[in-house]
Amino acid sequence: MSNTLCKACTIAMALTAITAFGQNRINPNADCTLRGEVNYNAVGEFGLGVKHHGTVSYLEFTLGNAPASQAKLVLNQRDRINEPWPILVRGAEFSFNENTFTAWTTGLSWPLVGSFVVDRTQYTYPWVVFYEMDLTSWYNANLGKTMSLFLVRAQEVVDIWGPMFEDREGTKTGNPAMYGPRIEWVLADNVPILHRNVPTIDRIVDYTENLSQDSFMVTNTGGGTLAYAISDNAPWLSVNPPSGSLGGAQSNNHTINYSVNNLGIGTHQALITISDNGSSSPAVDSPQTIAVTVQVRTVLPDLDLDGDVDQEDFGKFQACYGTSVQPGCEMADFNGDGAVNHIDFGIFLGCFSGANILADKTCDDAYQ
Repeated sequence: MSNTLCKACTIAMALTAITAFGQNRINPNADCTLRGEVNYNAVGEFGLGVKHHGTVSYLEFTLGNAPASQAKLVLNQRDRINEPWPILVRGAEFSFNENTFTAWTTGLSWPLVGSFVVDRTQYTYPWVVFYEMDLTSWYNANLGKTMSLFLVRAQEVVDIWGPMFEDREGTKTGNPAMYGPRIEWVLADNVPILHRNVPTIDRIVDYTENLSQDSFMVTNTGGGTLAYAISDNAPWLSVNPPSGSLGGAQSNNHTINYSVNNLGIGTHQALITISDNGSSSPAVDSPQTIAVTVQVRTVLPDLDLDGDVDQEDFGKFQACYGTSVQPGCEMADFNGDGAVNHIDFGIFLGCFSGANILADKTCDDAYQ
């Protein structure tokens, strides 16, 4: 194991400076301290300790998909030590169970990511301090992967207790949001971010009629050039224009055209998908979707849902007629009073159209 360390990689910062650094944060999926084959997490939360080669810590992260202009590991030291403590950080694509993992030597062969020196000893105040280590190149080389970092003392030493860091559960402070380990990163300036302004569209239309247009906006809230394409999975709508290209902070409006006059009575759903289509860098938050729901409605007495109110509907109504609503007859209780009776029969008569004649959608206020 190399003894060469780069102290320039180590930056101890006050809390106020740390929290101002990044606009994005990734918390560990898992973390643990191993002392030989003993997993301290298995008997209770412990914090993250780095003593000698036999006492090491592991942290697992799922990295983002977008390139970063800066990325760094942030750790909070929670105790004093007797002497400066050099730590190597190695990393690989690896997942582990923080309560059962015991193969402490696994990370010894991983590629070196970086190093830092814990220099806040009993002679150097404060003892509680943040440390950070640059991860930018490693982060960008492993976008979208689940990666683990391995922390180990750089040189073998006698049995002296090394530094402790806060863990993801907040064992030492009770405040993992502030003091817990994490990766902080800043999005690269030239990366486009795909944003659409509406996630869902819900419409109601009368049977055999059509809908007016809808619209939505696509915006590049990042940088670079966002090139995108729009698709859908339903024959009764289309989007115009079907694609676009946007610089940073630019927006396009898109129109949704409907052709629903031939849809049956009931609820119909479609999904509009907006996807990266050759942007200057792969777009963040791609794809985006818009869920479209169209309810095609008819009058209440149209019990067979065919658009007219005729003898077939009367037969269904007659079978439900009584003092209370029976299971399967809820649709025949037109006024919702819990009974299928003469009041509902009056509503039925007001809407009766005859076979193959579209019922008047305004009949006796029975329209839903």
